[in-house]
Amino acid sequence: MKHLGIVIMVIILSAGCRSPGIDIFEKKSPHDEYGQRLKKAGLDETAVGKAWFSLADLSLKQPVNINLPYKESGFFNAEKPDAAGYSFAVRRGELINISLEKLPVNNFKVFMDLWEISQDSIPERLDYTDSLVLNYEVEKDTRFILRLQPELLQSGSFTITIKSGPSLAFPVPGKENIQSYWGAVRDGGSRSHEGVDIFASRKTPVIAVADGRITRVGLNNLGGKVISMRPSGKNISLYYAHLDSQLVNPGQHTSAGDTIGLVGNTGNAISTSPHLHFGIYSTQGAIDHLPFIQISKTNPPAIQASTERTGQLARTIRQTIKVKSNENSFSIYPNSIVYIQAAYADQYRVRLPDSLSVYIDANQVTTLTPLRVMTLKENAVVYDQAKETALQIGTILSGDEVNIMGSYNSYYYITNSMGLEGWLKQ
Repeated sequence: MKHLGIVIMVIILSAGCRSPGIDIFEKKSPHDEYGQRLKKAGLDETAVGKAWFSLADLSLKQPVNINLPYKESGFFNAEKPDAAGYSFAVRRGELINISLEKLPVNNFKVFMDLWEISQDSIPERLDYTDSLVLNYEVEKDTRFILRLQPELLQSGSFTITIKSGPSLAFPVPGKENIQSYWGAVRDGGSRSHEGVDIFASRKTPVIAVADGRITRVGLNNLGGKVISMRPSGKNISLYYAHLDSQLVNPGQHTSAGDTIGLVGNTGNAISTSPHLHFGIYSTQGAIDHLPFIQISKTNPPAIQASTERTGQLARTIRQTIKVKSNENSFSIYPNSIVYIQAAYADQYRVRLPDSLSVYIDANQVTTLTPLRVMTLKENAVVYDQAKETALQIGTILSGDEVNIMGSYNSYYYITNSMGLEGWLKQ
């Protein structure tokens, strides 16, 4: 293990050097480049290397489902390769902001990879970083998976925060008085509302919600005085209507925040209070604009569970715990061994011995202390996992005593006076 650690540390220290074997014509993520270096060193055939690659895949196949905004604090233990996968719903027009805090700041590298769940349920990578911030603008309604994984043999604590917010500025700053939304029935059901109505006092400034170019300044029966603009780098068109005044010209380039008009009630809004009709159009027609401009007013739940227990084994209480993983519900039986990965609100995200991650209340786990002492009646093999195909790490002889710390399925988790600890078949 000492020799293996030296080899891995050499790989970590050379992380900034491109391996001659990497295809320079294909841009690889930092996670992929690191994995390739492990393979070139033959470490993917070691137990610790196999675990690292296996958990990287498992975090994409079996991520935990979360709701945004989300925040958790956890610990990556150098002695236990680990990875975390978080699945969450996103809407077109949202800007996803992911921020990572880690200690120590140096010599503790954590990879962040953002994936989209495709129609065939196979994740497709969208973006990645090995820095502390990842922002991504959503192009369609779907689900994302964030994978978080550290390099091997590095310990450290982390706090991950995932938020969603608007990708555009609000068209009438400080006046979030929306009274009619996209899709609302108009003219007795003959048409639907293709935008949002933002009410404000007459002549309140209306701004460019992004950098872009004014494509039209005109007048029509429904919208009255209108402005259309094309945001830079986006395949959408923005529509401002019922303006009292237009303060820009066609072809003019604007910056986000520039005043381009004033709120009014021109067009078919002449009998209503002054307001801005704001719409967004794609090549397929009007689209739901709200995710593009809606300012989130919620914060992630405060972390109440103790973070001091993260990165440690623990035991569940002497009661059956009902949990849910994705759409499947099942039971965790009393005195089960769990590994506490992170703290979220008043819960822990724990990994079960079969590698599945679930959430349980913080008060449903207890410190790992001996439940009882057992004397073996025959020789028995000790495994590093709760399955017979796992690595054999030792043997307990007939007549020896072991401490029963907990169990899972048909295995006991044991320790003995010689410092051996692992799984013993019941």
